[in-house]
Amino acid sequence: MEVVLYQFGILIAIIISASYGKSSRNVAVILISIFTILQVYFSGLLILQFFTIFMSFYISKAIFPEKKIMNERPKFNIDNYPNLKLLEEQQKEDELKKLELIKKSVIEKNYISKLSPMERLEKAIRNKKLEEENNL
Repeated sequence: MEVVLYQFGILIAIIISASYGKSSRNVAVILISIFTILQVYFSGLLILQFFTIFMSFYISKAIFPEKKIMNERPKFNIDNYPNLKLLEEQQKEDELKKLELIKKSVIEKNYISKLSPMERLEKAIRNKKLEEENNL
């Protein structure tokens, strides 16, 4: 009867340690196994105790399944989100347009700075007439 109670105590110890996590359960199994090797001298009892340890390990594994780490996030795949993919493409197009406008403005500033005051005035008048024609 005492042997059965001792085996039941091993089961309870491993299940309680499993409630604290995988590594706690593993430490408990290792310590109980070392104790069994050092303290149990009868081969029948040694086999029974190791059988109890391994069964307790699998029972505790079934009761407390391994938890995924909370910090581990699923990998993001933009192909799974077509709207985001379109948004990203639109943002790239907008950036390219802005770069083109900046490039044009820099080129125009360089061109205008090389013109004489009279040529600048003529260009401004031409641009004004073009704007009026486009508005009509």
